[in-house]
Amino acid sequence: MIVYTGVDGAYSVSVSYNPLSRRWKVVGRRGRTVCSIPSRLCLVKVEKKPVEKRADFLKGLKELYGTDKVDAVFYGDRVFVGVYRDYQHACQEVDLEPFALARVLSLFTDEGFIVNAQTDRTTFVYIEGGLISSYRVVLRSAGEDPQEVLRLSGMELSERPVLLAGTHHRALMPHVHNRIENPYCAPELTCALGCALKHVVKKPYPSFKKREVSPEELRRLSAVGLTSMGFLLFALLSVKSLYNTDRLRESARGEFKKVFPNLPSVSVYEQVRGRVSTGERFELTKRLSALSSWEGLTLYSFEWDGRELRIRGEGPPEKVKGLKPSSMKTTDRNTLEFEVIIR
Repeated sequence: MIVYTGVDGAYSVSVSYNPLSRRWKVVGRRGRTVCSIPSRLCLVKVEKKPVEKRADFLKGLKELYGTDKVDAVFYGDRVFVGVYRDYQHACQEVDLEPFALARVLSLFTDEGFIVNAQTDRTTFVYIEGGLISSYRVVLRSAGEDPQEVLRLSGMELSERPVLLAGTHHRALMPHVHNRIENPYCAPELTCALGCALKHVVKKPYPSFKKREVSPEELRRLSAVGLTSMGFLLFALLSVKSLYNTDRLRESARGEFKKVFPNLPSVSVYEQVRGRVSTGERFELTKRLSALSSWEGLTLYSFEWDGRELRIRGEGPPEKVKGLKPSSMKTTDRNTLEFEVIIR
């Protein structure tokens, strides 16, 4: 069972999730924390899918908004965009309030509204097809003048299903005729519940989270490296035993250069055999195997540009320094973020 804890200001909710049965329930113990970024500090957009690649699209968004706290998910003919300001929190990851609210609402209906009435703001989210379609933020409390807040939102709640949330949800109750009841938590905890369900109720929303690479994935990558070298050796053995022409030798040297561009091709067969032998393992595989043996390391990403492999992650200082990283940065969790470059 995996436990996630959603945090919305002073409120928090934890859920226990079984990935095999895909069932979840609200529990009392804490787990991996996900903090809500208030709607007044973030921007959410649902647009038509752009023609450019995601990487180019993200680069443009970062330049447009002047921050790297930007993420986008291409989904069908749409793109879901999320941007937020610097926000002090002690969680392991974040979620934007509109996405968290939409996630909870989708538990009960595919189309409708959720209104989160807080002291400093009132957030309206509308979903269609189970996904966020639009939202509005009114920087006034519904507890003071609910009718004015409804007017300023420009949202027509009419007879559509509405889920009320937040500390001032009661002020809106007389104005909502088709109210949804949430059996999982109190209205004040709704946004925190949405954060806790970020990895449970899967939606194509920006995650603002680096992809972690498990030790098992790392071991598989290491094995693939050895297997690929083994195939090259097998091919060279076949060529050596069946043919003995200058043309084939030149072809073998050419293939060797593609794999080992910085090494002279003197005796291709012996060089490849040495590179995959148990006594002298290929450097890339050796370094990957060393990384996979560290307990407590969290690996975030691999980047290969054809010349070098960059591995980024995080871990305890004493273990990270043993990897001889090319760069390190201390985090507020007393760990080190690192980058290892393998050429």
